[in-house]
Amino acid sequence: MKRIGVLGGSFNPIHKGHVALGLESIKAFSLDALIVVPSGTHPFKGDTEVSAEDRFNMTVLAFNDEPKVMVSDMETKSKEINYSFNTLAKLKEQYPDAQLVFINGADIIYELHKWYRANELGKYCSFGVSTRGGYERPDLQERIDWLKQELGILVEFANMDLPEVSSTEVRDRLSQGLDCDDLVPEEVLAYINERGLYR
Repeated sequence: MKRIGVLGGSFNPIHKGHVALGLESIKAFSLDALIVVPSGTHPFKGDTEVSAEDRFNMTVLAFNDEPKVMVSDMETKSKEINYSFNTLAKLKEQYPDAQLVFINGADIIYELHKWYRANELGKYCSFGVSTRGGYERPDLQERIDWLKQELGILVEFANMDLPEVSSTEVRDRLSQGLDCDDLVPEEVLAYINERGLYR
């Protein structure tokens, strides 16, 4: 069975940490392909200062040379609030014979029970969770077991050494006119400068 990863996010802007997470996940979770889904209207964040079209275009540029990665506009083209449940349900319709693996950071497993239709997510995907070396919480395994038993959600873990960078940090640096060459892919930075974003 094909394994397809799904990496969602606002990508406002996309940075080298996002790209590393996507590419490392392909190897760590033995994925045949990765679908990257920039968010449209996020149920928690509301509107962002940069258009969905710009965020989509930046994400395409960031993964442009990666043959196993496809960037989807299914959320950025939608006018509705985008819940992960709806996105995963649509992807499962498109790829009924594939196993979907939803890529996230480790903290997500303590938030999943709050998600929209959380008890149905396990029908559509497992969760591929990236951890850092030394990430320890005493209730981690207990939490994983609870998610499987109560919500039917399976969690896979992989230890990844990812760049420590956040979109907030990038936006702050850009607004101050500071250098972001080490944080943002070159093509994305060129797009940001050309469009005058985050100034």
